Amino acid sequence: MVIVGSEKLVGIIGTMAQQPVTPARARRLLIEQGFPPVVDKEVIKRWTLGSVGGKLRRMGSKPTLALRQAVFRLEREGKLRTSGLKRPEPEVTVTGVTRGIEHWSEMRLLRGQELSAALIRDHYAKQFRSAGGAGEQLTDVCRRILTKAAMEDRLTKCPEKTNFLVLFSGWQSTAQPSLKLGLTAINAEIDAEKTVSVQQGLVAAVERPTDLSLAREGEQVKYACQQQGVRVNTVGIVEGSHPCETFSNSGHINTERGCNYQFPSGAPRPGPKKQKAVNHRRMAANMVQSVKEWIVAGAMRGEQLYCYLEQGQTSTLKKLKSRAKEGEQQKSAFEGLPPPVTVDYCQYKVQLGKSLKYPARKSTSIWTNIRGWTPRRCPGKAQCQHHACKAGATEDRIKIPGFTVGAAENWIPEELHLSILEAAVRPR
Repeated sequence: MVIVGSEKLVGIIGTMAQQPVTPARARRLLIEQGFPPVVDKEVIKRWTLGSVGGKLRRMGSKPTLALRQAVFRLEREGKLRTSGLKRPEPEVTVTGVTRGIEHWSEMRLLRGQELSAALIRDHYAKQFRSAGGAGEQLTDVCRRILTKAAMEDRLTKCPEKTNFLVLFSGWQSTAQPSLKLGLTAINAEIDAEKTVSVQQGLVAAVERPTDLSLAREGEQVKYACQQQGVRVNTVGIVEGSHPCETFSNSGHINTERGCNYQFPSGAPRPGPKKQKAVNHRRMAANMVQSVKEWIVAGAMRGEQLYCYLEQGQTSTLKKLKSRAKEGEQQKSAFEGLPPPVTVDYCQYKVQLGKSLKYPARKSTSIWTNIRGWTPRRCPGKAQCQHHACKAGATEDRIKIPGFTVGAAENWIPEELHLSILEAAVRPR
């Protein structure tokens, strides 16, 4: 009986990625190199004890099991015969089942089918238990797979969720865009009694005053909905634009405006505004954390929920850290969200139905999981005349006809909101 060329097989294995050789890969290698017409235990023994087995062991595989499973698969395909070989029981491990879950989930997402934690448990809970895995481990696997899918905008859209929650709604520039798309904007502020509607030219109290500084850690979205009398599971999109006075670049250099709350490093600056800076950092971290947890909760149900969080490009908000558990290292508060994209306000109309574009470039970072939205960037001064402002300079304050200076500087163009929301509600 002629034995397979072991040395050549070893050479091929050596060029493969350094990971365990599965029965399928071992089978492929055997087919490529040829095999004896009849395989018995002596053949397997020589392969296992020889250089092939040594190479497989160094790569983390169990040679005898891998080779036997490969041989029996070839036998089922009618490509060889076995003699005196005992069929190995398939080895089931938590890692193997997890890979199966990942592959099955990816196939469903590629086909545009529904995917949820309940579906994964229905298909794999028994296998996972048989492999020795605990229920908490399976939940973690579901959360990791579904969170990744939600942040990539690949889960099932929920067109019936027409409530649009606006955290730190300020001047309510989301009002007209949401109305145009049939969404119900739910506004929440630090001091809702003083929320201003520039479009109507009056100070308008939100239906129910909401102080977001009172929300517990990780519950800002839930708290805002409760205060506004809205069920959190009816919200499909959350927008967050935390007050920039603590974090913006202009706040660092423009002390005469009273916004010099913290150092460029992100540490609160000693003085009368230190406590306000501390409170803003806590609220901003709570906003990011609660939005992420809201998205994950929806993902576990198989629902695609959306967010977009806005702050100036040079803002120190991006340096915000999440609260670390004892013994753990602090991580970025934005970890888990897609990286921010940059947009320039000067490319968007201030108000819908009017031709006036924002009179300053005002580059802004936006963290969002909405796929299909393309941010517009300024083509440069040669083609764009909207570069009147210098960051934080009082002599070059932004001016918009019909707006107060404060409203003009803090206004988010309505066309920008509209372009993002359209991408969120657009059918795939």
